[in-house]
Amino acid sequence: MTHHQEPAWRQAIAGAQILFVAFGALVLVPILTGLNPSMALLGAGIGTLIFQACTGRKVPIFLGSSFAFIAPIIYSVQTWGIPATLSGLFASGALYLMLALLIKLRGVAFIHRIMPPVVVGPIIMLIGLGLAGVAVNLAMGKTGDGKAVLVDYQTALLVAGVSLATTVVIALKAKGIFRLIPILAGVAVGYSLSAFLGLVNFSAIAAAPWFAVPPFVTPQWSWPAIFFMIPVALAPAIEHVGDIIAIGAVTGRDYTARPGLHRTMLGDGLAVCVAGLIGGPPVTTYSEVTGAVMITRNHNPVIMTWAACIAILMAFFGKFNALLQSIPTPVMGGDHDPAVRQHRRRRPQYPHPCPGRHAPAPQPGDRVAGTRVRHRWSDPPDRLGDSPGGEPLRHHRRAPQPLPAQGEKGQRPTGVLNVP
Repeated sequence: MTHHQEPAWRQAIAGAQILFVAFGALVLVPILTGLNPSMALLGAGIGTLIFQACTGRKVPIFLGSSFAFIAPIIYSVQTWGIPATLSGLFASGALYLMLALLIKLRGVAFIHRIMPPVVVGPIIMLIGLGLAGVAVNLAMGKTGDGKAVLVDYQTALLVAGVSLATTVVIALKAKGIFRLIPILAGVAVGYSLSAFLGLVNFSAIAAAPWFAVPPFVTPQWSWPAIFFMIPVALAPAIEHVGDIIAIGAVTGRDYTARPGLHRTMLGDGLAVCVAGLIGGPPVTTYSEVTGAVMITRNHNPVIMTWAACIAILMAFFGKFNALLQSIPTPVMGGDHDPAVRQHRRRRPQYPHPCPGRHAPAPQPGDRVAGTRVRHRWSDPPDRLGDSPGGEPLRHHRRAPQPLPAQGEKGQRPTGVLNVP
């Protein structure tokens, strides 16, 4: 794979832009779950480098904190503590490794058969619904479990409402790459309002050192936490397949074949294991980064290396870590609700109705006369692309086969040709 060689400073700026896009969701997860944000930055950076090592730095993907684990981590921390929870997160990464081995031995079709979309979809919906209660408590100025009140109710609703409104407006009305940072924009506006209302404690930021080693936490083996976390990992593991297919559609390459889905799953699993070993939240592939790659049209995986290195450096910036920990709970509650909705909208994507089979895409200029073409996976049934005059077909995954003409000469056939 060759890429146009760019100056290092330009690649660094592009990497910082990728981290900027992923930053809001990346640090929101540890803040909501009680983990340290600096460990999330460190885990994301190291995890991305591990992913690139496993895939030969062929896939432009950045790994960030997984929203699927928010509610399970909160419950597990309250029940068994952080060290035991980390052992469960490490076991979740081990499940990725088992799936990577199964994909290597049996192919992608095996995973699709045991976990079809009809099974994975409800799991993802339940995970999103389980996070709604946490968002409500935070928006009302309480802790995630609702046991303690941290901010006055009226003030908390004002801050949460402004944060939520900002996030929604940016997500719906912003243009270009700014549309990919609604959570970050909501946090920035909500934090500014909180500072104006006196809800931010700046003394902790002033007392924090400029540079500090992140607080590592060693996992403690706990079978209840492990058995509790392993089923949660199934949904993000299957989502991983859709994310790899999505980035391949953006770059025009089939990453499920080269470097192979088993290698991408291996890299993701090892990254989750490392995050559990150092005390950070589990990581996953980010669809926001895929959107950034699509907008910037920069497909060079080197920019993900730069993003990972910048994230690792920021993890050792003590004052920045203190700034993240000073974000009031209503701000997190206001931004947590749209994040939950975004997670519930995600669903696994499959490249072909017969998993494991890949058909060649038609080349520009291919002509199919007298047929009607439907894009089964991209367009709804009422959007049919007609090519009765032999117009060139583009952007199809599989070359359509012409149907025999029906009726009188010159009459359009009534048959419909389904194209994956």
